[in-house]
Amino acid sequence: MVNAFFTSELFDKFRPQMAMAYVPEVASTMSAIRTNEFGEDSEKEFHLLVSDFQTDGRGQQGNHWESQSGQNLLFTLRFFPTFLLPYRAFMLAEIAAIALVQTIDFCENVSIKWPNDIYVGEKKIAGMLIEHKFMGQEVAETIVGIGLNVNQTRFLSNAPNPVSLRNICDRSFDRQLLLAKFLGKFLSLYSALREHDFDSIHHLYKSLLFRRNGNHYYRKASGKVFAASLYDILPDGRISLREAETGRILSFGFKEISFVM
Repeated sequence: MVNAFFTSELFDKFRPQMAMAYVPEVASTMSAIRTNEFGEDSEKEFHLLVSDFQTDGRGQQGNHWESQSGQNLLFTLRFFPTFLLPYRAFMLAEIAAIALVQTIDFCENVSIKWPNDIYVGEKKIAGMLIEHKFMGQEVAETIVGIGLNVNQTRFLSNAPNPVSLRNICDRSFDRQLLLAKFLGKFLSLYSALREHDFDSIHHLYKSLLFRRNGNHYYRKASGKVFAASLYDILPDGRISLREAETGRILSFGFKEISFVM
């Protein structure tokens, strides 16, 4: 295990509760964190694995996550939120998405494209995958894999709308600084979640949503396109939309609806 990524004093405040590891290349940080040996730190509350390059990085819906080696921020955070009931598990996605928005709040027009992609304007700058393990009436384990486009300037895959911080700001960024900022924001929100500040977190999440105002076009899994406005996000993560034509409230799970871009 190589920990050169974490030599900066930026990470000192996280060490008491977080085991941190860096590997130059890995198939997937999400897959690797389950088997990564954290040694005597394995009992810590949070496990963090960072890599410069993933040979089999995954995006949502089975897509490949494109990232040039050493240019972007690729990491997975594993933790054990046993204080949380399973029906509130989506709030872990909410705080991760909020923390990402707050990490790049120097950009204008940053939003969360439901459920947890991060957009700047109409372009995707970050994505995440979240997996949970449930045991009885608790969330036994959560793994959050995140990719944030930082310094890559050209994207060669068929992804429709990628963008990076360097594309937007015309300068390079320090990945360690960005990661340390994210961790600080995430742990603050996680602490609020532990204190059952559910309403404030959910309200903040909804206030940051992509296309949160007015009518926009959506596509059902059947292919039908319709206009609707955002009505609510339900506790289980489903999106509720008010259909423009009829005024009906319709609710959809992930993969049952998509934005027409």
